[in-house]
Amino acid sequence: MNDDIPESAQDILPSNAAPRACVACAKELLADANFCPNCGTRAVPAPMTEFITTYVQNRIDDELPKKFSAQENIVRELADRAEDIIWKRFYRYAAIISFFSAILIAIFIFSVGKTYKELFDDVKQSVERAMEPALSEAKEKARQADTVASDAFATAQRIKGSVEKLSDDVNMQVSAANNIISTTSHEVSALSANQIFPGLGKEKYVTLDGQFWDQYKTKKPDDKWVNVYVETRSLGDYTQDQLIAISDNLKASGYTPILGFFGIGGPYSGGFGALEETTCRTATVLYFSKPMDKSAEALAGIVSGILRKSVKAQFVDTAAISSADLKFVIAESGVDFQLCLGSPF
Repeated sequence: MNDDIPESAQDILPSNAAPRACVACAKELLADANFCPNCGTRAVPAPMTEFITTYVQNRIDDELPKKFSAQENIVRELADRAEDIIWKRFYRYAAIISFFSAILIAIFIFSVGKTYKELFDDVKQSVERAMEPALSEAKEKARQADTVASDAFATAQRIKGSVEKLSDDVNMQVSAANNIISTTSHEVSALSANQIFPGLGKEKYVTLDGQFWDQYKTKKPDDKWVNVYVETRSLGDYTQDQLIAISDNLKASGYTPILGFFGIGGPYSGGFGALEETTCRTATVLYFSKPMDKSAEALAGIVSGILRKSVKAQFVDTAAISSADLKFVIAESGVDFQLCLGSPF
């Protein structure tokens, strides 16, 4: 069954494929089932289902770890930076408090005997002078912290956008895979119906060797078409060289040889072989229009020279034919003559 799958896709198909399931009702299928026993839907070949599922899962397994690994690194880096800032601030504030406490004690000892107001003013000025650099530094650190927080928020937003885009991509791929499965199932059903009932719903048409024939549309007014047909029971009486010689001589004489047997297709099918209601028993040139008498006689003479036996020309009156299908084939095939090769003896 893998012959239906391209070679590039077969390399990634799993060897131990899971049981198949119906694409319409999801019921499990038997290993060799062609149709779903539950709903009758045509089964999709297992390699195609496994290929689509494996392809989508591999893409998800490959992309998600990369995305989440990058996100984890960013979050870890942000946490480390925040921890450093907190500890630096703690150490700095502890040093400031110790420093100010020492200053206050020193001022108090130095200012013994001063009035309360003078002492308060001195302490205030000393504290303001001492705190000014610390406050400036604290403001700068606060600004830096705000910048880091802003960068972290922007990074988180980008990560969120990337995750959402990845999720959308995965959903699109899953949707595309489902569409492929649905389309494939429809095409398989249509192909099966066409193979089993090729003429279903079609009008009647002419066939040559079982294939649709519409070459009469290309026929020119001066063309003379000759159908060369060998009776089944006489296949062993003629050689390939004789048929080639007949075909070459007909072309050289201005005729267009058409080898094979005409039939009918459409709602029903069948082959006629000889385009008359009685099977030709000897080599005979059949023609269907009285004005073609001389051409038919000339054609019989050409074939007689090749086969080295007498070949007769026989007029077939299509008005007297009882079979409507045979009349249809003679009219729609475009042939002017039929060289019916029956037994040469």
